[in-house]
Amino acid sequence: MIHGDQECGVSFSKGPDVSTQIEDIGMKTTAGIVIVILTIVGSLLIAIFWKTPDPVVFKPMGRDSVLGTLTWLFVVALFIERAVEVIVSTCRDADADVLEHNVTTAQAKIDAQTKVTPGSVPYLDPLHGAQKEMLKYRSETKQFAMCVSFILSIFVALAGVRTFGSIVETYPAGNWLFSAADIIVTGAVLAGGTDAIHQMMNVVMNFLNQAADKAKGS
Repeated sequence: MIHGDQECGVSFSKGPDVSTQIEDIGMKTTAGIVIVILTIVGSLLIAIFWKTPDPVVFKPMGRDSVLGTLTWLFVVALFIERAVEVIVSTCRDADADVLEHNVTTAQAKIDAQTKVTPGSVPYLDPLHGAQKEMLKYRSETKQFAMCVSFILSIFVALAGVRTFGSIVETYPAGNWLFSAADIIVTGAVLAGGTDAIHQMMNVVMNFLNQAADKAKGS
């Protein structure tokens, strides 16, 4: 299976159209800003015109409870990562083999030309074209894997694997916003993978250790 962060072998330094790439980045940035603004405005409208639920009551924070929640999330994320790997491999690996073959063949032709006519400038366009197709494939595969991971994670959260529900003591009955937020946030955390959850565990552990040290010092 080909991962999005692997290198292609022989690289090329200049893209096909730098101005087009910059324009695409600007459009994506603008779209992201618009989404954030719409989210903030929508939240304000809900708070102003609809009756927002009462605040939830959190459980007392303890080392065992926090680690227990994050550990189970880690295990579930591990299963999801394996499922995503199988799905992506099934759907995308056949194309990867063809693209790898194209890159290898183009490189082999350049090597053969160099041996026959040493010192000549090889024709690199076929190799560059094969490399660009490989990079495009890897980018699309990475995006496809993230979409599959997020969909599976949301489905798992809908099935009952929740984050907020395990750290909250009580919340008002009929609070659909709490359930929706729990499903979306849990799905996003699971889709982030085991590395992200492991980083969360380290941050929480450092915070608890520092809090315990300050308590002892006082």
